[in-house]
Amino acid sequence: MSSEYAYIKSHGQTDVGQLRQNNEDSLGFDNTQGWFAVADGMGGEDAGEIASAQVIHSLRDELAKMPDQEGVDNLHTKRLLIERGLVKANQAIRAFVSENGLHQSGSTAVMMAFDFCQPDRALIAHAGDSRVYRMRNGSLHQLTVDHSVAAAAGLDNEEDIPAIFRGMITRAVGIKETVEAEFQITDVQIGDVYLICSDGLNGMINDCEIAERLNGITSEQLPSAANLLIADANAKGGRDNISVILIHIGKSKASSSNREHLTRLEPASHEGDACDPIHCKRRQSAHDLEYRSEANSFARCHESTYGNPFNRRSLAFGPFRYRDTWNHLLLDIYRNYEGGCRDWNRKLSKGTRPLLIRNY
Repeated sequence: MSSEYAYIKSHGQTDVGQLRQNNEDSLGFDNTQGWFAVADGMGGEDAGEIASAQVIHSLRDELAKMPDQEGVDNLHTKRLLIERGLVKANQAIRAFVSENGLHQSGSTAVMMAFDFCQPDRALIAHAGDSRVYRMRNGSLHQLTVDHSVAAAAGLDNEEDIPAIFRGMITRAVGIKETVEAEFQITDVQIGDVYLICSDGLNGMINDCEIAERLNGITSEQLPSAANLLIADANAKGGRDNISVILIHIGKSKASSSNREHLTRLEPASHEGDACDPIHCKRRQSAHDLEYRSEANSFARCHESTYGNPFNRRSLAFGPFRYRDTWNHLLLDIYRNYEGGCRDWNRKLSKGTRPLLIRNY
C-alpha cells in the first residue's frame, strides 16, 4: 500500500515551548497508510503526556488493521477503525487514572486520513481544540471548529469571555465515559498543503501569520516551514507545547476505475470550506439549537433552587452579560460534575474550575 500514498509528502515536529517543563503533545503519522494525527495532553492535568501517547498508540494499532485490497471503501473502513481507536484510548486513559489514583487525565485528538482509491477526498476526525487547516491557491481555511466554550459562543478571542471559561474544551479523550469525535469529509486537490496542529501554535500566532508561512511552499520546504511556525509561536511567548504536521498533496496515480465500485462515505453537513465565516456561524447556530431544550431545563432547575441568575435571553456573570447560547455552554460544563444544580452552584461559587478547564 505504501506506493499508493507516494503523492503525499509530510513532516511532523513538536516543541516543548517556552514555559512548560515537559511536552504533553504526541504526534503520529504513517505515510504508508495515509493517516496523520496530533494529540494534546490536557495541560495542568495528571499525566497529560501519557494520555496523548495513548491516543496515538490506540489509533496506530487500529489503523494497522486496515485491509490492503482494492474495492474497499477506504475512508468508511478507516472511520470505523478510528472510532474504535478513540474508544480504546478513552478506556485505557480512564483505567490508568483509576489504577494510579489520579484526579483526571485526558487529551485532544485531531487527524486526517486519506483515501488511496479516491485521492480527491480525505476524512477529518477531531475532539477538542486541536486543528486542521488547509492552504489552497493562496487562501488559508480552518477546516475544524474547536470544541471549546469560546468557539461555541462564536468568539475568536478568549479574552472576551469570563476567565473561568478560558481554555475550556467541551470534548476530549479520557475525560468522560464515552468520547464524542466529530467526523467530516473534505475535498483534496493537487497542491494543497494541510496543517494539523495543537493549540500551542494557533494560540500564539494568528491565521494570517500561519498563511504567510504556508503560502506557496513545496514538499521540499515542509521541514523549514514547520521550523518557522514553531519559531514564530515561541517568539510570541510559547506558553504551551507546540506541535505541527504539514502535508503536501502531489499528483496521484489512482485511476478512475478504482472509484467506480466504491460506496461513498456520506459527507458531513459542513463539508467544504468549514472556515468560511458565514458557514461557521450557520453551523454553530445548529449546534446551539441542539442543546437549547436541555439547556433551558437546566436553567429552570437552577432557578427553582437558587432563583434566576440568568434567563432565557442572557446570562449575568459579574460585569458580563451574554446571549442565550450561554445556557447550553453552562449545561456542557454542568455535565462534567456529578450531582445536581446545588453541587454545580457550590463548586462555581467557591471558584473551583470545571474539570475541562485547561490551565494556561
